[in-house]
Amino acid sequence: ELQVPLVATSSHTEHQLPTVALPEPCAWVMGHEGQGVGDAVMSQCALKVAIPQPGGEESLNVAAAAAVCLYESMRRRLWTSGVEPDSMPCVRHGFDGRTFSAVALQCGEN
Repeated sequence: ELQVPLVATSSHTEHQLPTVALPEPCAWVMGHEGQGVGDAVMSQCALKVAIPQPGGEESLNVAAAAAVCLYESMRRRLWTSGVEPDSMPCVRHGFDGRTFSAVALQCGEN
């Protein structure tokens, strides 16, 4: 059983990423650009959020969507913790090393 709530991206939800309360910690679920997250996985998600698209596009490239969501998670964590962004070693790359292990490895942390 998962101990971390899943948060999925979807263009078919009223919850907008900039305004919705995100659980912390959470695990992000990103879907295929054309088909989105599959129904079986989506049913396991505690929250579904949309990334606002001012130009009216339905979806972003999955790498771009992941970058937006992970950055927003990190930004909120920094904001609520009172930590100055310059004091964190990987912020210049857009991640704080705690977001998920692949990012921590990319930032050179174990």
